[in-house]
Amino acid sequence: MNTSPNRTPEVPSPAPARPASAIDLLLLSRVQAYGGHAFEVGGGVRDALLGLENKDHDYLITGVSIAQMDAVFAGDDVNLVGESFGVYKIRLAGQDEVIDVALPRTEHSTGTGRRDFEVQCDPDLSVEDDLARRDFTVNAVARDLETGRFIDPFGGLADLDARLLRFVGVAEDRIREDPLRVLRAYRFMVKLGFRLHPDTERALRSNAHVITSLPVERVWQELWTMLNYPHASREALQAALDAMLAGGALQEMIPEYQAVTGYDQHTPYHHLTLERHMTGACAAGQAIGASGVTKLALLLHDLGKPATRSISEDGRAHYYGHELVGVDLARTVLDRLKAPAEVNAEVQTLIRHHMRLSPSHPVSDRTLRRYMNDHRTLWREGLKHRAADLEAHAGDMHPGAPDPADWLADLITRGEAQPEDTATLTQAGLKLTGEAIMQVTGLAPGRQVGQVKCALVQEVIEGAVENTEGALSAYLDTHLPHLLKGVQ
Repeated sequence: MNTSPNRTPEVPSPAPARPASAIDLLLLSRVQAYGGHAFEVGGGVRDALLGLENKDHDYLITGVSIAQMDAVFAGDDVNLVGESFGVYKIRLAGQDEVIDVALPRTEHSTGTGRRDFEVQCDPDLSVEDDLARRDFTVNAVARDLETGRFIDPFGGLADLDARLLRFVGVAEDRIREDPLRVLRAYRFMVKLGFRLHPDTERALRSNAHVITSLPVERVWQELWTMLNYPHASREALQAALDAMLAGGALQEMIPEYQAVTGYDQHTPYHHLTLERHMTGACAAGQAIGASGVTKLALLLHDLGKPATRSISEDGRAHYYGHELVGVDLARTVLDRLKAPAEVNAEVQTLIRHHMRLSPSHPVSDRTLRRYMNDHRTLWREGLKHRAADLEAHAGDMHPGAPDPADWLADLITRGEAQPEDTATLTQAGLKLTGEAIMQVTGLAPGRQVGQVKCALVQEVIEGAVENTEGALSAYLDTHLPHLLKGVQ
């Protein structure tokens, strides 16, 4: 296989990608003893040139057969991932780091599964031929461990300088080899802050449909990873989501987005169409350090609006109860993607309560404590969700309302000043047992005892009484009728 363009494949290093490490030198000496050559490839080369930290380093060895590999790494901790793949995970003797070492290979997809690839491993293939099978030019640069020079047959160094994502060779061919590359392109936009080459953008648009043929586990992993780059910029996430909308990938990944794409919300508080409000809120969450769960909830939080729309006499649209419909839709989306149950449950909690609290209205300590308890340990993320949602509005809900960022900071400070068990208190944590309640009140076993216990929990959460046995017993003496109100 020889797909390298007619250009000088080896170029001088513009700057050291990183100083030669002990692993580099040890690996090189081992391989050279058997007449081979060693290169660093992939993300380690790319990220070093960009000044990014990358703890994973991949190496390529040419001119050494599979049979010789046992001798090259004799005495090391070696895990052969697959003999046909020619891929090893190795901890060299005396080193702590596990590295990936591969022999040159070509591969192409024979299906949509993670292992649906036809692989040809050939130690005599050139490094250029191995690089030709990679996805993007910025990932198809190798560093020769002996000379320190870069092997760049596809212009990856220039694309790094231009901050450009471009498929190696023919874009359509790269996607046919592995359809997951459609989603990987958008993920790299977030991670690296790069833009798409026009040819790449066109190929992604025309191949968005392949997303539905991928195993949902792979789709979920790409989406989840995209939302969990803590150092990515708001602009990078927004650009990737905009590209996914324009190319149809987001609608293929989450079919519920079909109903919200281009949807005019007909309210003075929203200047964006519904899908752009949700993606904008997600990007705003990135800017304030929201968790991956929160950004996922922001991406889904208003899916219930079209089904709950009503129009008032003044012509404005209202969406009463859309958060409850949105919970069901988000659950459906995440069930289909096979998201972890904990993530699914937390997203539902955030969406269910996302309309509570507003900078336009004072938030009392009692209200804040109830909010905290309803969110449990997610209360800070709930506040971030609300602030990011507001950030993606047309402006302040009311004149004079504080900036969402200032409002968020104030509420988090106030929340952290509340008693430690405010957000986690349940009946199990109440310092008065059901038996003690019966002794204090004279109530017989039954429903009323449980009602009193539940009511006491709320009173503690709201700050009406301390969670101690003495304080709770005294509180019962004067407030029992109030606690029993409504119980037959």
